[in-house]
Amino acid sequence: MRRAVVVGLVAAAAALAVPGVATPTVGTVPSASALDGLFPAVIPLPDGFQPEGIVTGRGTSFYVGSLRDGTIYRGDLRTGEGRVNLGGASLECGDGLLRRGRTLYAVQGASNQIAVVRLGSSPTSGTLVRTITDPDLDVPATIAPFGPFLYAVNGRFSTPPAADTPYQVVRLPAS
Repeated sequence: MRRAVVVGLVAAAAALAVPGVATPTVGTVPSASALDGLFPAVIPLPDGFQPEGIVTGRGTSFYVGSLRDGTIYRGDLRTGEGRVNLGGASLECGDGLLRRGRTLYAVQGASNQIAVVRLGSSPTSGTLVRTITDPDLDVPATIAPFGPFLYAVNGRFSTPPAADTPYQVVRLPAS
């Protein structure tokens, strides 16, 4: 999780041209000490949130899913303030998160599906537009994009692990 936040911080610093921090170029990363005073080391989340899955957004924004109640928290890497309102929809077990433009994908492993959320123009709004299901999904844990596809890793958490337990990566349509 720290790596994802650091990558987001680098992108944020580059996008915002933070005063006092040299703009990163390809292959360079500003030192942690250069960003230390600009971003908090710990961002508090709402009490009882039970976070799982994180992805950075535009600028200094980030999204974290809650296993406890299915909410998606949108915060600022500088302040941690905000919440996504999904019009009452719950993204239970929002584990692996992926953002592509205004689309947020949330892996719902226990439900063997991936929720597709269209983020609104307001920083704290979004609408669940559909879910992606497939008979080959077996408690997916995370996803990655490639072209018009999503690739989901089957965590198979409901299957006792053994040396010969088969695992898969499942290709799904992104749209």
